[in-house]
Parts: sequence; structure tokens; C-alpha cells
Amino acid sequence: TYTTTDNGDTRTITVTGVTDLGSSGAPIQWTISDMDQTLPVELSSFTGIITPQNFIMLEWITQSETNVSGFYLFRNNADNLSDAERINAFIQATNTSQEASYIFVDSEAIPGYTYYYWLQHIDLSGEFEFHGPVSIHLSNTNTVMPAIPLVTSLQSIYPNPFNPTATISYGLSKAAGVELVILNLKGQMVRRLVSEAKNAGSYRVMWDGRNDNGVAAATGVYLVRMRAGSYKETRKLIMLK
Repeated sequence: TYTTTDNGDTRTITVTGVTDLGSSGAPIQWTISDMDQTLPVELSSFTGIITPQNFIMLEWITQSETNVSGFYLFRNNADNLSDAERINAFIQATNTSQEASYIFVDSEAIPGYTYYYWLQHIDLSGEFEFHGPVSIHLSNTNTVMPAIPLVTSLQSIYPNPFNPTATISYGLSKAAGVELVILNLKGQMVRRLVSEAKNAGSYRVMWDGRNDNGVAAATGVYLVRMRAGSYKETRKLIMLK
């Protein structure tokens, strides 16, 4: 026999007479919920910005992922998920206990409209959940000049952890000689990505996970080091295979 107590979001069912779980005849309680108490994705942010090319760049950051297959993005010109269209190819999850970031650039959005975006994560079990929406108005501008960064900086590394490639973004507030290299944790050179003078502006460079001899680097933690004039910064980059 059992009795139930409805506490709003959960219903507690107390079953009496169960003695095979070490209860010595005492009632045992289970809490039954329609939500898995272990969250597959701990999402810390889901945001969107307009790029200098007048595209919409969506970024989401997870603090941890467990048994997640990957992500889809949906777009609509109204706050209505039911008839939103899927706009991206499947983005595979990294399933790491560390922070991971993802970026998708929507280059097909038409200027002059407001767009709503939803992020869908899909578990390995096939279950899914939506996050959002993020709302962005894309101005009706035919030509947008790239903005000059206010400060020289090593910016986003996407994705991180990565496999097989990572895109490293950096900005220069004024013209300078730039050195961007990949080091191992011993400080040894693995790959020289940039070594030349650059004008002020925003830049991106891709690392394909290979060293200067074209040999694939091993799984592990690497360092991205940027030098430009008096500026110097180093960040960690994780390769997962």
C-alpha cells in the first residue's frame, strides 16, 4: 500500500511493508520527477552579437557536459519556437567537466529584421532540451567597416577543448609586429602560427593540431602565446581525440 503527497513540482509516494532494502520494516520514500536531477548540460551563457560584417554570431558556454551528443540552433523572426527553422549542421559536444565554448555565425540573416534564436542540446539517449530565445535586431546596413579593437588582446579560442581544429581570435588597437605560437607545457615550441607585422584590426587564425613539421600533436594541454609590441598573454588550449 502507499500514500501520496503532492508538493507542487514533485509527488512523494510512501510505500509501506518494503523490507528488502535494509529498512527493517520502516517506510521508504522515493521522489518521482519528470526531470533528471543530473543535468546533462550546465549552460552558463547563450548570447548573440552583430559582427563587423553585419552577421549574427551566437556563442554559448557550458561549465560541464555529461552524455551530450551535440547541439542544434533554431531561428525565427518571431518569438515562436514551434515554427522556427534549424539553421546549422550538427555541432558535436565535447563532454568535458571543464568550461567549453561554442560559436556559430549566421551569415544568412537578412538585415532589417529582428531574429530569435534557440539552442537545442541533444543527449546520447535522444532526449533534448531548448535554451533561449536570444533576440537580436540586425540593422539594415549594406556595408559595415570592421571595427578597430579598443585594446590589443588575445580573444576567443573556439572550440576549447577542440578536435580537430581550433580558431584563435586576436585584435590589434594599432599596427604592430605579431607573434602567435603554440607551446607545450614545457614551454617548447610546437607551432608558429603568426610572425609578421599587422595593421590595426581583428584577426583569426586556425590551428589544425599539427606541429611545424606537419605531424599531429598528441592529446593534451597546450599554451597559446601572443606577443604584440609590449603586450604579452598566454592561454591554455586543450586537444581531445
